[in-house]
Amino acid sequence: MIKKVLVLATCMVFLLAGVAQAEYFKFLSTGTFDVNITDPGGTGNTFVKLYDVEFGSPAANYKAFCVDYASVNPGVAYNNYSMISVPNLEAYKEAAYIFENFASINGAAAQLAVWEVVFEQLSGGMVKTVDGLDTPANRGVFYVNSGISSADIAQANIWANEAYNAGKTFDAASYRLLVSAEEGKAYYGSIYQDVLVRVPEPGVLTLLGLGLVAIGITRRRSK
Repeated sequence: MIKKVLVLATCMVFLLAGVAQAEYFKFLSTGTFDVNITDPGGTGNTFVKLYDVEFGSPAANYKAFCVDYASVNPGVAYNNYSMISVPNLEAYKEAAYIFENFASINGAAAQLAVWEVVFEQLSGGMVKTVDGLDTPANRGVFYVNSGISSADIAQANIWANEAYNAGKTFDAASYRLLVSAEEGKAYYGSIYQDVLVRVPEPGVLTLLGLGLVAIGITRRRSK
């Protein structure tokens, strides 16, 4: 019986990353920068930062950046989210590149940069600058109207352009998208905000699986 359980657990470890089923999701934090932005979904106020979210049953905590323009209420539990692999699109690879390199430096500027590379490319725009505040009226798909400093916008521009040039081939294997139901309309999720999260390295999952196998062998020998 123990052997069967260990084999099943090992298989689950290796398959976990590729399974997509509806699960529990909740934003644990809002943010410290309340800004007004215009994006493909219209104009409105939002927070910009590196978010904390909960996902799955049992729930696990993740750091996250938003990649969609649909709304979601902080502190509210949603039960229609799935974890999927990052699509093989340059925009998402660039977003993961920003996450990997700049999230811990300035979460607000990094979030703006993520929106710039995702919205502009997936909505038919062109990644140039995170237009905002005192910029000319000739703007792209995504821009900032108010609520954040010009210094943060300037930093976001630097990172967005670096990601656009260097992030196209970034290995996003350590990242996933948490998406709401009805794929195929507003990027992946058409109901609620979709987020990019970092997950354990594939090597960590492999080591965990090998550890379970080793436990099974040890138990068998002890008998």
